[in-house]
Amino acid sequence: MGTALEYSYSKIGEKFFPIIPVIIKHQDKELPLEALIDAGATISIFRFEVLKDLGINIEECKRIPLKGIGGSITAYSHKVSLIIGNKTIKTEVGFSKELEMRINVLGKEGIFENFIVCYNDKEKKVSLTES
Repeated sequence: MGTALEYSYSKIGEKFFPIIPVIIKHQDKELPLEALIDAGATISIFRFEVLKDLGINIEECKRIPLKGIGGSITAYSHKVSLIIGNKTIKTEVGFSKELEMRINVLGKEGIFENFIVCYNDKEKKVSLTES
């Protein structure tokens, strides 16, 4: 097992959420962002502006419908690299204009296969250990 990365939850309004720093990369462009780790999300979804900032043409993306507890949204899927700590993960992510919280989301695909994720709500911390 690898080194554990530990992050304190971030406060949004009156609630705390497991939000971590992540770098999203496509070709020669890298963007440092923050994203919510969501064990209930199948794929990672980023705000639509990130697609544009990475220089990805929407015509290169696959349009995918996504369903969740909050309803349905449309996303545009593309392969990128996500860098968390020292680990680089190549995975498909979605980009959507319809994210309700306006926060990026790290889903299970790509993340949970590469890390053991432990939530500690009592101490408001999340840890990721390379698996």
